[in-house]
Amino acid sequence: SGPVAFVAPCQMADKETAALQELRRRLGLPPTDARAQDFEPQPVVPSEERQPPRVAGEHTLPDVFEGTPRELVEVKLTTEPTDEHLCRFLRARQYDVDKAEKFYRENVASRTAWQLDTILDEPDPLEDLWLRSVPVIHFGYDKACRPVIIERTGEVRVGHLMQMLTHADFYYRHLRHMEAVQRHLAYASNLFGRRVQQIIIIMDLAHMSFKPDKHALPLFRQMVNIDVNFYPERLGAFFIINAPW
Repeated sequence: SGPVAFVAPCQMADKETAALQELRRRLGLPPTDARAQDFEPQPVVPSEERQPPRVAGEHTLPDVFEGTPRELVEVKLTTEPTDEHLCRFLRARQYDVDKAEKFYRENVASRTAWQLDTILDEPDPLEDLWLRSVPVIHFGYDKACRPVIIERTGEVRVGHLMQMLTHADFYYRHLRHMEAVQRHLAYASNLFGRRVQQIIIIMDLAHMSFKPDKHALPLFRQMVNIDVNFYPERLGAFFIINAPW
């Protein structure tokens, strides 16, 4: 069976459409007819070729995932606040327009401070270390066309990495990771001809030590906090496999 169909989040109830138009008004954006908007994918010629595992000194953007489609490198992201983008902030705040507006403005300020629109323009100077130490794989797509990302978390030795890296290095890497995710979503939307706005995360805990790492849990919580505040409503499903307990 082929990919399942789904309704775009902004094509829903009148109440939600009204909240969207009010948010656009408060942000100084012209009104739109969310129901009339059709998704127009950019032409993509998919290739069966996948990026090979990186070697030291090689940097081909985006450089965060193994198994990345080569066409993804050419994907350009819009910086305009589209309806589907604003809908994510509304959903994250249960369509409370006051809270959604505050959340959106804080998000824009944070993105500007971290220069996220250009964060993938240059290679990560620590790329080789990350690739050796934190395996992340683009596995493919699920039936709803959502990218599936496998994180081999059980192989990561956070305590060892903390001897060479700072918390800021982890934040920067995770932000690069999530900006690459935005490209994956744009690429999937063009490839399948429909809006794809969420990803599937599979966290593989194989080879994880039974002894808790005192550095790991605080870092994990901080990464989740980044996802919630910088990339609302991007997680479609989260699975843990091969847990040692």
